[in-house]
Amino acid sequence: MALDDVESESLSPELTRITATVANHGYLPTYILASAKALTHNEPLWADVRCHGCELADPDLAHREIGHLDGWGRGLFDGSGALYYTRTRGTTGARTLSWVVRGRGVVSLSVGSCRVGWTTRDVRIG
Repeated sequence: MALDDVESESLSPELTRITATVANHGYLPTYILASAKALTHNEPLWADVRCHGCELADPDLAHREIGHLDGWGRGLFDGSGALYYTRTRGTTGARTLSWVVRGRGVVSLSVGSCRVGWTTRDVRIG
C-alpha cells in the first residue's frame, strides 16, 4: 500500500486542494481473503489528516474510511489470463481522495490500517 501521487493545487490565496492517490501494489488485496473481509479484526484502510499551522475547510474529513483495495493478482485458474476473457474489474486497487486546506503550513497525510501498516507523507502549503 502506497501514497502514489500527492498534489496540491491553489484554489484561492487562502485555500489549497490536496489530492492523494492511495494504491495497493501488492499481489493480495488488503483484506487478504474474501472470506475474511467481513471479520471485525480485518479493518479497512483509513486516511488521517493532521494540520500544523493551517486547518481543514471540512474538519469532518480529518479521519475517513477508504475501504479495502484489491491487489494485482487474480488467483490461480480463474481464467482471467485467457485471450477470450473480456471482463475487467476496473481500478479496484487504487482510490483518489482530496481535502481543502485553509491557510499556510504543513499537512501530514497518514494512510493505512492496523493490518497492513501505515504510510505518511507531509505536504507543505505555502
